[in-house]
Amino acid sequence: MERDEWERALMQERVVVNEARVSIDVLSRDLEIEQEERRRDVTALELERERASNLQSVLEDFQAGELFAFNVHLPLSDVYAAKDHEIRQAVSDLETRYDSVTVSLAEFKHRALTAEVRPPTIG
Repeated sequence: MERDEWERALMQERVVVNEARVSIDVLSRDLEIEQEERRRDVTALELERERASNLQSVLEDFQAGELFAFNVHLPLSDVYAAKDHEIRQAVSDLETRYDSVTVSLAEFKHRALTAEVRPPTIG
């Protein structure tokens, strides 16, 4: 090969390496964003679980009687059922979000590792 061909091949390799580095940087930033979102979701899930625990505690305080809210006489069983449904729905929604973020995180990790391991292509 002549010198010009070697220089052109070298330049192409440098372009490929630079593109790989840019790709790694972008994926790393995406991964950091997903990790932060996951931390926020975990924190929100923990808060919801604490609220659920607090609500359970309040409901247990009223176990022996009935709850009077807004001057409406409600049987305690209705209050339990409504709050239980509310709590289960909130926890289910948060767990769904958590699972989604976990899957996204795994995908970004895989893409980042693939970008790091993939050998540069010539041509």
